[in-house]
Amino acid sequence: MIILLALPFNWGVLTGLSLWFSPFIMLNSILVLKSLVLLNILGFIIFIIIWIKKKWFCNYVCPVGFVFDKMPHYELFEKKKVFSKLPYINKWLVLFSLGGAIFGFPFFIFFDPLLVFNGFFSLFSHPFHLNLLFLASIFPVLLLIHLVMPGLWCERLCPLGGLQLIIYNIKTFVSGFFSIPDKFNPGRRLFIHGSLGALTAVFLPGIIDVNSEVVFRPPGSIKKFNNLCLRCGSCIRICPTQVLKQNKELGFGLLTPIIQYENSYCIKNCNLCSVVCPSGSITLFSIDEKKALKIGHVQVNYKDCLLMKNEECGICKQACPYEALSFVNLADNPLQMRPSIDDCCNGCGACIIICPESCFTLHSTQ
Repeated sequence: MIILLALPFNWGVLTGLSLWFSPFIMLNSILVLKSLVLLNILGFIIFIIIWIKKKWFCNYVCPVGFVFDKMPHYELFEKKKVFSKLPYINKWLVLFSLGGAIFGFPFFIFFDPLLVFNGFFSLFSHPFHLNLLFLASIFPVLLLIHLVMPGLWCERLCPLGGLQLIIYNIKTFVSGFFSIPDKFNPGRRLFIHGSLGALTAVFLPGIIDVNSEVVFRPPGSIKKFNNLCLRCGSCIRICPTQVLKQNKELGFGLLTPIIQYENSYCIKNCNLCSVVCPSGSITLFSIDEKKALKIGHVQVNYKDCLLMKNEECGICKQACPYEALSFVNLADNPLQMRPSIDDCCNGCGACIIICPESCFTLHSTQ
């Protein structure tokens, strides 16, 4: 089912559902948002099953592992010798990422295997551009690694695999069977890596502003959108008016969804982007709540407005779904009117699309 849902189709409300099954994504999301939503229960169910049966996710759910099992491989190195010298880097990645997520930076969330698998198919679900290769290339690279060194990714590098090992270690410790001499205490190392992730997340905003670009996000987007957005494209695929596009500008916002009013606008009776977002970077909202979620602030260029040229027009008022547009008389010329925008405008873009003179523009509310 997870493989099927990753295919580049619009599955309606099931779009992006496969990513909700990852407990690694779930934990990073909860730590960033300091809250959870109903579909997080899917990640919790997987978490509980992993607690009961070690490596269950790898053996029965993971699409990357499934593909690895079905493909041939050529071992260039003796597995036991190589692996005996390598630490469980995946554990360190998990703790570093979760430590950073507490302060808003889930550093290694993009290496979750479900997201890696989903990212490959983004090549077929969006218009091609070179920047898209960044996300789509991770899975082919892992395939090449598996060809020459099978098991390296799954056993030593995969963060979701590392999370399963940590869960198993915690279980054995709780059960009273975990006993390792103090001189070799991996728990101490894991604590250090988690702390390093937290410290990095604390000081990183003072060095680099990862959310500095001026773009327009889907309604309900969180403040630290670039930090948590998975770039999975679920919101873009499901958007009924296709106003959501991938950000193609190089930077921390690369491949995140942005709003571009070219042929349509963000309709009033739709909240699908918030329903399918698996990370919570778009907060779940109802249709009634949408009117209070500001996308941007609309401004009018009165110089080009037909009303200011004493020509008959009024389609912007008719098109506004929130009744945020009205016409007021000019103080120095009571016979002439101009459009006025009320505070209830949420920047949906209906007036921008409909205006024959392109008088309306959207500006950031930041």
